[in-house]
Amino acid sequence: MRKISNLYFPNLDGIRFCAAFMVLIHHIEQLRNTFGLDNNWDNNIVQRIGKLGVILFFVLSGFLISYLLFKEEAETNSINIKGFYMRRIFRIWPLYFLIIVLALFVFPCIEILKYPNAVELSMSLKLFKALPMYIFFLPNLVLVAIAVIPFCSQTWSIGAEEQFYMIWPVLNKFIKNKLMVIFGVIVVYLLIKLFLGSHKESLLFRFWDTMPIHYMAIGGFFGYISFFESSLTRFLKTIIYTRIMQFVSISFIFILLYFKISIGYFNLELYALLFGVIILNAATGTKNIFCFNFSFIKYMGKISYGIYMYHLIGIIMTLQILIKLDYSLNNFVIYFMSFVITITISSISYYTFEKFFMNFKKKYSVVPTADNKQTEKKT
Repeated sequence: MRKISNLYFPNLDGIRFCAAFMVLIHHIEQLRNTFGLDNNWDNNIVQRIGKLGVILFFVLSGFLISYLLFKEEAETNSINIKGFYMRRIFRIWPLYFLIIVLALFVFPCIEILKYPNAVELSMSLKLFKALPMYIFFLPNLVLVAIAVIPFCSQTWSIGAEEQFYMIWPVLNKFIKNKLMVIFGVIVVYLLIKLFLGSHKESLLFRFWDTMPIHYMAIGGFFGYISFFESSLTRFLKTIIYTRIMQFVSISFIFILLYFKISIGYFNLELYALLFGVIILNAATGTKNIFCFNFSFIKYMGKISYGIYMYHLIGIIMTLQILIKLDYSLNNFVIYFMSFVITITISSISYYTFEKFFMNFKKKYSVVPTADNKQTEKKT
């Protein structure tokens, strides 16, 4: 397999870290509320940043995956679909399936990981309904059709990404007009959602709503702007690659959140576009206002997949330990301890488990990235 030039966007590690931290804050306050502890769960920003953190992950994943595919096709005149899927398998599947097995069959037996009102499934429901859905990468269907299963509910977003990956390399390989691919996916997704919107309580709508592949396609659009040179992309770059545009995007995000502003049907899509502006500047902009190229931030980005997958364990352990010790449950102690436990578990997982499989991934890497230095994802 022909190898081509290395690809690494160091500033994107910081964005991964920010996305993971947004989800962490959301779940800390949610679980403090579940435990009946003092919390900030009624805060509008706290409630919304969890989903926005996931959307940020989606847009980032779409940007990176698309840029990698564009680069591979430009330098090899093709896209190796088998190689793409093998890289995804070795990076995503091992930790995904580890979490599923632990959450379904191990964690329910560990006293320190039990918490109030946690869903308890029968063994038959686990084996014959939930597990088959997880095996076929339908964790988002589990979420809406069965229950919010402790410690693996966050995998719904992994399912959405895998569903996006099923179509994205194929479409980009066989359709040369990349803008047609990008806007085709976005439009088709939104039209189907609009069509199903009259039955918002239906299982089909709720499942479709947890499969928001259009956010990743939006990320792909910014990957297109970054990679290709045309009159359109040059025009867009003159607007986006400016400090004022970055300040406007970040300010608009905070204004929308703080004042609880919603623009209706396209509310979350607006956030995705604003995130895309930030990601594009962080990756290839010449006037980026943020620099995340620090050792700690880069390390957090490297283990961000683990942080996302393990953070619920870290939070529950923190709350249970502090409650048993009758220790002060102030914000700093809870956040610091949750963060330390999550990072510790994620680091151990990365070096003793995930990295073993990532070594196999290198065999299928056409465009060397951060796991040969930087991983393609988390998201």
